[in-house]
This record gives sequence, C-alpha cells and structure tokens, in this order.
Amino acid sequence: MSAQSHKGLKTRREFLRLAGIAAGATALAACATPTPQVIKETVVVEKPVEKVVKETVAVEVTKVVEKVVKETVPVEVTKVVEKVAVVTPTPYPLPPVKLPTAPVVTPAPPQPIQLFFWDWYGRLVWHNQDLKQVQVDIWNQANPNILVSYLPSVGTKEKVLASVAAGTPPDLLLTDPPTDYVYRGALESLQPFADQGGHPFFKKDIYPGVWEAMEFNGQLYAVHKVVNNAGLYYNADLFRQAGLDPDKPPKTLADVEEAAAKIHKTDSKGNIEILGFSPWLNIAGIWGTWAQAFGAKLWDPDNKKVTFDEPASIRALQWQVEYANKYGGFQKFMEFNDTLAGMDPFGSGRVGLYVTGPWQIGIMQDTYPNINYRTTTMPVPEGGRGGAWLGGSWLVMPKGGKRRKEAWEFLKYYCGREAQIYEAEQGIGFSIFPEDNAKSEWFNSLDLIQPFLQDLPKCWPIPLIPTVSHAFFTAFNPMVEEALRGKRTPEDAMKEATRLAQAEVDRFIKG
Repeated sequence: MSAQSHKGLKTRREFLRLAGIAAGATALAACATPTPQVIKETVVVEKPVEKVVKETVAVEVTKVVEKVVKETVPVEVTKVVEKVAVVTPTPYPLPPVKLPTAPVVTPAPPQPIQLFFWDWYGRLVWHNQDLKQVQVDIWNQANPNILVSYLPSVGTKEKVLASVAAGTPPDLLLTDPPTDYVYRGALESLQPFADQGGHPFFKKDIYPGVWEAMEFNGQLYAVHKVVNNAGLYYNADLFRQAGLDPDKPPKTLADVEEAAAKIHKTDSKGNIEILGFSPWLNIAGIWGTWAQAFGAKLWDPDNKKVTFDEPASIRALQWQVEYANKYGGFQKFMEFNDTLAGMDPFGSGRVGLYVTGPWQIGIMQDTYPNINYRTTTMPVPEGGRGGAWLGGSWLVMPKGGKRRKEAWEFLKYYCGREAQIYEAEQGIGFSIFPEDNAKSEWFNSLDLIQPFLQDLPKCWPIPLIPTVSHAFFTAFNPMVEEALRGKRTPEDAMKEATRLAQAEVDRFIKG
C-alpha cells in the first residue's frame, strides 16, 4: 500500500511543471489556516426572580391568620451560549519542493530514442502520478536524446507477461511486489549493471527489509522507489475524555486493548457509537499484518511452501476472534463502518485508535484538520515481532527490452537518492536510504513522522510469495473473515487458507 499524494501540494506541483520545472526550485507553504468552529458552552448565571412565601403571623392570642409575602431572591439559571472559537489543528508544515537533478548521460545516443515506462500503480490517479511525471520531465529536459514516456494505468500483470512473451515489453515497469515476475523468469537481472558500479544501491546503505525485497537468489532484480510502513494513530481528545493521558501512547497490543475498552461506546441497542479500536480497518487487515506481528513468516522460500497455518498465525487469528466477540461480534464492526457514510474512519472523530501509514497525515491535514491526534509506533503483542510490513513500489526491467543500458541510466536517476527523498517528502513516504531520511529537515520538523522512521529499520517485506495478491486477497483474508464470523475455527481457517494459496502457487510456478 503506498502513500497518497498530498492534495494540498498537487496544485503547486502542476504550477512548477507549467513554469518550466526550474531545477533546484524551492517553494514554501504556510500551515493551513485553522477552521473556525462553533462550540456550545453551558454557563451557569444568577438571575433575580420573585418568590412567593407564605408566612404565618399571630394577630390575636386566639386567632392565627396567613398572609402572603413577596420577596426577591437570587436563583441559578442554566443557559447555553454559542461562541465561535478557532481550533488549532495538529501542526503539519508542508515540505519545501526540492526537485531532483537529472544527470546528463554521455555519450548520448546519436539519434533520439524512446523508453517506455509503464506504471501498474498509475491506475490509481491519486497515486503520486503528478510527482512521477515531474521526475520524468526533468530527465527528458536533461536528456533530449533519451526520452522517457511515462504511461500510467497500463502495467497490469497480464499485459506485462503478454508483452514479454511477445518480445515487446516496456523498458521499465513500476509494480507491486515483483515476485510473480521473478518466478516466471520475466525480469532482467540488474546485477550485471550493478556490478559496474556508479550507483547508490548497496545493501549497507538501504533498510534491511527493503533490500530483502529487491534481491532474489543473490541477484538484484528490483529497486524499491519510496517505502512506507504502518503506525498507530490515536485521538487525543477521545483519550482525555476516557481519562487517558495522550502524552503516554500505547506501545503493546495490551495497551491498545486497555485504551480501546475505555473509549468504546455503544447505544442502548449495542450499536457502536465510538469505536475504540478495530484490527481490520485500513491496512491493519491486509498482507497478514497481525500474523506477522505475532511472529509468523507465512512463506518458506527454500521449499516454496505457504505457511499461513503456523502456530503464530493461528494465535493472531484467535486474538482477533476474541477481540471481535468482546464487542458483540464482527458484524457490529461492519455495521459501524456503514455509519461513516464514506468518511475516513479516523477523520470522522469516532475512532480512538487506528493503524495505517504515514500518508494519513496528509489526509488529516487536507480533510480533517480539526481532529487532535498523535502517532506512535506499531503496537506489538507480548513476545511478538516489532515493526510492520513495508509497502511502496518497485522499479524493474521486464525481460527482452531493447534499451537496457539507457533504461539502467534512468533507473539510477529515478530511484537515486535525490529523487527518492523528493517523492518521499512530497508524497509522504520515505526514502529507501536511512541517511537521507535522517537528514530531512522536513521529517525532523514533524513529530508525527518520527514513530514511522523509528520503526523502519526493523520492518520486514511483504512475504515474497509468488501470486502474493491471490495468496492474501483470495485465500488468507476471506478465511480470516470466516473465522471472525464464527464459520470456522482459527486453526481450520488458516489450514484452508494455506491449501488455497499453495494450490495457486504450484499452478503458477509450473505454468
């Protein structure tokens, strides 16, 4: 899952492109203007009113009469006062635009050539498409004889494999985990180019989990372009209302459960009004997040076996089932989702704790600036594995390309250090180079980013399973839901998920 482009930056990027993309240009933006908000405040005031008092008066020794006495006494009257206040949003300074510099390739081809750059992710129009085009434009301006055509929305697996089989592949492809292509022999090894030097892609300089997903059988086959991970967001106001200290963030799953129980609220019919926490919202429920957090590997690369039914994976699912049942069952969580009417769950202000990636910071600033929230590292179960899986995209060379030398030159630029940190800052992800993230003035100015950076060195790749999307979205996730709905035991669900995923892996490898 990769970071969304920050909507507030899109206009600025388009402006820079139309203005001619002056290399090294910078632009600064102020924090968003706080939104005035009407707040209802209950005020107790004193108002004099007349009070009728009956007083007994003795007139004669043998006769008693009553007379009415009126007196004025102060009483308390409650009224509601509406006033307009400015609510200060969580600070989020926009990063300066520091455009990457493209090298001039020498010697240049004597005649202009064209490289075709397909983008599988580009089918999602918000997925940093504008950032990618800016980087391509910078390259083309510096290298008019090696023109790159950026083609989003065309890099589906079926189309790529068909183009490789036909001998007409794109020169470069930006894709999700590239394991399918590797197992099909559909990628060029980048190792012969890497062995020549003159590039920044060295194991010692890249996050371990990132490198693990770039190298297969000791060969470099892909280079990660911008990486992201998961963290825990929590609503500071809901924390305070529940008697919790927002300055003491939860660290373990036990901490999360304790906080969620205090925040969680239901109506008289048991319907969720305020959701403490859900293990299934957003990216928390994909790629086997909790199974891996509990210590499962999920894949045995030496024997090419899916291991969704590891004991740690079953324990993770048992925990999820027990958590769902504690709050009335999985269906109650789904019904709560329906009440959001398309709003971001955390942005709605009705969710206490929420697992997602760093791009959520941009969503909050753009659309829900008045939510007071904090971030912290991914919660860890007792004895579990810290960190989270690493998302992002990978740049590869499909097998059979005719312009491999020139494609490698573009790859070195597009996945190089300047371009990595440019897209990371503007799109709210991270460079694959820890040193550059540590030097980023913008990252260092934003406390919300720090927990994600803290976790990155211990994060792991999405399991390197061939047909990885099928394995999780067609086998693993549906079986998790069957267990949550009580249709299978956690053990039976994971055994069936393993069987389904393994059958597809075997079919794919043999095919």
